[in-house]
Amino acid sequence: MPTLKNCLSGIYQTITSMEIWQLNTFTVVAKTLHFTRASQELNLTQSAVSHQIKSLEEELGVRLFNRDKRKISLTSKGLLVLEYANKMLNQVNVMRREIEENKESLQGTLKLVAVPRSLNSPFYQVKQHFESIYPDIHLYFEAVISSEAVFENIKKGISDIGFTTENEDFRDLLPIPYGSFEMMFVVGKNHRFAARKEVELKELEDEEWLLFEKGSWLRRKTDEIFAKQNFQPKIISETNDGATVFSLVKDGNGVGFLPKWGILEGLEEEKLIPVKLKGVKSYTPLNIVVLPENHSKLVSLFIDYLLKKQLEGIEIDKKPESNFSKK
Repeated sequence: MPTLKNCLSGIYQTITSMEIWQLNTFTVVAKTLHFTRASQELNLTQSAVSHQIKSLEEELGVRLFNRDKRKISLTSKGLLVLEYANKMLNQVNVMRREIEENKESLQGTLKLVAVPRSLNSPFYQVKQHFESIYPDIHLYFEAVISSEAVFENIKKGISDIGFTTENEDFRDLLPIPYGSFEMMFVVGKNHRFAARKEVELKELEDEEWLLFEKGSWLRRKTDEIFAKQNFQPKIISETNDGATVFSLVKDGNGVGFLPKWGILEGLEEEKLIPVKLKGVKSYTPLNIVVLPENHSKLVSLFIDYLLKKQLEGIEIDKKPESNFSKK
C-alpha cells in the first residue's frame, strides 16, 4: 500500500522544474507588465524571461500577452491562465510543505510576514519563546512595506503566515482575528505636555506633527481621529519609517501617533511619553492570515500557540478559538 509521502512525491515528480519556473515567470510578468522589471525580480536575464513566456505560449497554444513597443497587457486567455497559474503554484507550495512534514513531523521552517514599520516587533520575542519549546522548528520573519505585500507573499506561498491590520478585503485568504492594539499619542520627555496626564486635541494646534504617509493604515487611523474632532494638524513630515517618527519625537522635533506594540521599550525607558487625548481612544485590529487550503501541521501548531499567548502591546479581550487546526 503506497504511503501518503510516496503518492505526493510521485505527483510532484510529474511537474518538472521548468514547468514550475514557466508558471512562476508568467505570474511575475503578469504582475509587473514589464519584462525588464520581471527579469530583475526573478534575477534572470530579459531574454530568459521572454523565452520562458514564449515556450509557455507554444505549449498552451495561446497568446498570453498583447505586445507593442511601449507596453504589454494580458490577453483574455492570459487572464484565464493567470487565475489557474496562481492556483497551481499555491498547490505546489502546499504539496512541498506536506511532503516535508511527512518525512519527519514537527520540524522545519515557518515563514512569517508583517509590516513592522521599522519598529520593535513583538514577534521577535515570540520567535525566541516558540523555538525554546519546539527547537526543531525555525521561525523566519520577513518585514515588508505594505499589507498588499503581506497578501501577495501568502497567496504566492512565499510566506506561511501573515499579520495585517487590514480587515476589508482579505483577497481570498483565511483571516483569524487575533486582538487589537492602541495608537498612542506621544511626545518627547522635555515637551511642554510631558507632565500632563490628558490634553485636548485643540490644544495641539500649534504643534508640529510627524505622521505616516497617506495610504498607510497608520495614517488612516490618525486621519480618522483628526476628522472626528475637526482638527487640522500642522504636518512637518510624512514617512512610513516608524523609527524616524520615534527618533524625531524623542528629540523634541514634533509630536505624533505610534502603535503601542512598537514602542514598549521607548515607553519603559521614558524616551517617549504617552499623553491621553481627551475623547480619543483608537484601537486597531490585528489579524492572522493564511491560505484556506494550507493544512500544514506546523501552521496549525503555531497559530494555536499564538492564540494562547499574549503579545506585549496587543490586547485580547477574549481569547479566540482557532478552527484552523480542526479543518
